[in-house]
Amino acid sequence: MKLSQSNSLSAEAKEFLDAVISLGKGANDAHWLGVAEETEDGVDFEKVGADGFIYPRYDICGSPDRAIASSPNIQNFPRPDDDPRPVPLRRAVVPLDPSHVILGVDFGSVETITNAIESQDWDRVQATLAKRITHEGTAKILNDAFGLSLNRQQGKAVNHGFDKGESPYNLARTIFKTDRPSRQQTAQCTTIFHRMLAEYPKTAKFREDLWERSRENPLVVTNSFGRRLMCFSRSKYGDADERWAKHVPEKKYWCSCGECAPRRDRWKYAIAFLGRSAAFDALLRKMATIWYDKRLDQYSLPYLEVHDELDFSVPRERVEMYSKRAIECFQEPIPELGGICLPADAKWGDSWSSAH
Repeated sequence: MKLSQSNSLSAEAKEFLDAVISLGKGANDAHWLGVAEETEDGVDFEKVGADGFIYPRYDICGSPDRAIASSPNIQNFPRPDDDPRPVPLRRAVVPLDPSHVILGVDFGSVETITNAIESQDWDRVQATLAKRITHEGTAKILNDAFGLSLNRQQGKAVNHGFDKGESPYNLARTIFKTDRPSRQQTAQCTTIFHRMLAEYPKTAKFREDLWERSRENPLVVTNSFGRRLMCFSRSKYGDADERWAKHVPEKKYWCSCGECAPRRDRWKYAIAFLGRSAAFDALLRKMATIWYDKRLDQYSLPYLEVHDELDFSVPRERVEMYSKRAIECFQEPIPELGGICLPADAKWGDSWSSAH
């Protein structure tokens, strides 16, 4: 990188170095194509079909939380703004027909909402619907309160860390992009979480009650749709490999001592499952409604699902009509979630990259 910025290089040498750097940014991309095999007709890749396309596989039961894609895991394709490649991976995801566009429909802040509903904290639900604690809203609140300069992505990290029961230490690693955050950074994140819990006492009470229940092994929880999970302890100890950490009572469920770590494992897994699985079940309801009611006519079967998003391949001349129908479906009340109408949005484009 330093050499490429040198003024002593010729134009050709700089172009070559830039190409090497770009190649290095996507050095792990080979796994999207699969194992290469040399044949008489050239090189074939394991995951590439005869027509030159890759067709991912979805396992609806691949995870207790939500569906999992494989060969390749298209759900891990980064957003275009976060993709360091000269050509974003999502640009390779194209409609099923040249005359079509990709129509993407997704919920807004759905996991924050479902996490609050599972906690029976309707104050937090309303705050999310009012956009007070969306990713941008959370970043602004914390910036104003603590004099920080968090951006939307960091606000998202705070919301997701809170929704999944992450410790302040892990949040500090994510926000400050370091494997070993300082005590000051961890203390800042502790203060952030304490403020969020104080702001929403019903959520705090739910987590304290769940912490008491997590003495059981397994800890059994059931989401609003009736999906049940048995949360067993796993083998890890603490967030920083602190197997021999001392017990610190004031940390409560964030203590990393040998006794609390397995218990916290169950507690954290239960919180993450309740919010994420309820969000996915809500998406499944919308997927089924669109398909069985043929809301998008013969194009009602989505060919891509990514957490809180469904993508369809639809004719370009009908995309505005279909986007309105899809949004209407997504915003219809969900009985299992107390009849709430979740916010939704739709975008479209010639590829998955341009549809976002």
